[in-house]
Amino acid sequence: SKLLVPFMKLSNNMHAEALTKAMGAKRSGAPGTWSNGLAATRAYLTARQVPMSGVSLSDGSGLPRANRLTPRALGKLLVAVQSEPWFPAFKASLPVAGNTKRMVGGTLRYRMNGTRAANNAWAKTGSLTGVTALSGYVRGRDGHLYAFSMLSNYTGSSPRPVEDKLVVTLAGWRR
Repeated sequence: SKLLVPFMKLSNNMHAEALTKAMGAKRSGAPGTWSNGLAATRAYLTARQVPMSGVSLSDGSGLPRANRLTPRALGKLLVAVQSEPWFPAFKASLPVAGNTKRMVGGTLRYRMNGTRAANNAWAKTGSLTGVTALSGYVRGRDGHLYAFSMLSNYTGSSPRPVEDKLVVTLAGWRR
């Protein structure tokens, strides 16, 4: 849990790489390798019935374009992990929308400020040239914790304002 905060809040890809290999070593009892780490990741996803159609994993950071995820897979995973004993530490490690403290708001510290989502949405950003993503949780007006995932390929204007609008809308949601 101590590694999660700088990893998730600041999007430290080196931590992701090391943790992937460490998971592989723990699961296999062999030295940590990409192969063992990704096998551990796939096994975890499969055990939680995450749909693997359209999912391709090549490393721990997600930086190579060979990595492919779907919002459906991420959404299913975000729902499934809520029952894990480590979920509170995971959620606390996620950047908090609109919280300008670097080690709280992280990559979301200047997004959704002054909205219902500020200090009420916990999410991980992702970006490559022409790609943006936002996946996580937000508490609706009804008190329910909603999981969401939006991944976009784009040319021209970034769809980040649409990501923010989705989260703000969910923060005002009542079932």
